[in-house]
Amino acid sequence: MASINTCSDEILVMVVDCVYHQSPKSLDNLALVNKRFHRLVVERRQRSWIFRHGNLSEDLEYIKKNEIHNKIRRLGITDFMAVKPEFLAVLAKMEMLRDIEMVCGFGHRDLQDTFIKHLQRRPDIRLHLNVVGEPIQQPFGFRNEVRLKCFEDCVNLYSLRIKHSYKTFPECSAITIPLKMVLLTCPNLKHLKIDIKKIILRNNQPTHNYCGFRFLQGQRLPATLKTLEIIAYPFGKMDSHISVITPTHRVTLLQGTSSFFGLTTSIGST
Repeated sequence: MASINTCSDEILVMVVDCVYHQSPKSLDNLALVNKRFHRLVVERRQRSWIFRHGNLSEDLEYIKKNEIHNKIRRLGITDFMAVKPEFLAVLAKMEMLRDIEMVCGFGHRDLQDTFIKHLQRRPDIRLHLNVVGEPIQQPFGFRNEVRLKCFEDCVNLYSLRIKHSYKTFPECSAITIPLKMVLLTCPNLKHLKIDIKKIILRNNQPTHNYCGFRFLQGQRLPATLKTLEIIAYPFGKMDSHISVITPTHRVTLLQGTSSFFGLTTSIGST
């Protein structure tokens, strides 16, 4: 039987990629097999860099010290990290970067003049946006203002995931109204996942107010969409009591006869 040392780097890279996608934590054990695997594991991790919460400065210092700017193809960041001047300085040097995964609460107020401004100069970068969180209502408004306007007309926005829970009509509209404008204006959005569900409380009175996207006069989701996954959505009266769609439905944009959000689709459960 041939030794693993006789395999080319191309074969070993496939092994490393397989382990990375199936069990990322197992890469540590794979790196201990021999020096070649150690080198390939390090290179694989450098290609996909996730900035750690509270350790942004250390991560940036490591990237600069080891000069791996042009090895990074994909990175993970939060909206609060993305506006830091030290991060933007390193981001400008990542010439081979192709994908950015961003976890976004309700949009940092400085995103437009910092991170988004940089993306406008790099249309080749695909932005994967994950919007999560619930605005906390105070007597005179929301404590966490929803600031998603900066993502309107964003040519970089490639995929969008929305996870939001609400108890009242204003809490739901606070996210659906700004998100609607993002959906109407982003020309390259390919993948959309919606999980907007009502929190049912014992003393919570059901409301029949519609608080969805409210598309009117030919408005619709982007024609560029390839997939649409619905976990929950406030369609109307029924959604005031239960999650409308169970189990999850995945909409693959193919020729079909069903109409959903203005799209001609075929729908199948997952």
